Amino acid sequence: MAFYGDNAIAVWINYEGDTNTIMDSFNVSSLTDNSTGKHTVNFSVTMSNDDFVVVHNQRLETEGGAPNVVHTGCEQEDHTTTSCKLVSGTGNQNAASSSGTNADSQSVMADVIGDY
Repeated sequence: MAFYGDNAIAVWINYEGDTNTIMDSFNVSSLTDNSTGKHTVNFSVTMSNDDFVVVHNQRLETEGGAPNVVHTGCEQEDHTTTSCKLVSGTGNQNAASSSGTNADSQSVMADVIGDY
């Protein structure tokens, strides 16, 4: 059963960040590769405001070892009513540490929850 309407998942995407290929999506018009580990998800619907919630996750493959610590991010000020920007990578990226690196993850998933 699909749930549509206010406060529902308005947009979702599953894409390969390393090839910029959309595997599957709902209410997504396109994906823009901004730079390594940084993508913009462009919506085919217009959200009622830019205060929606983005839930974002990634899978980062490693060769010959344990998986790296991964980070995902989304900046509220980067939201528009028709897009959101996602950041993926490895390690710890915050103001206290610069040990992290943006990376194009093999599998990135995101949900946008809000009204449209």
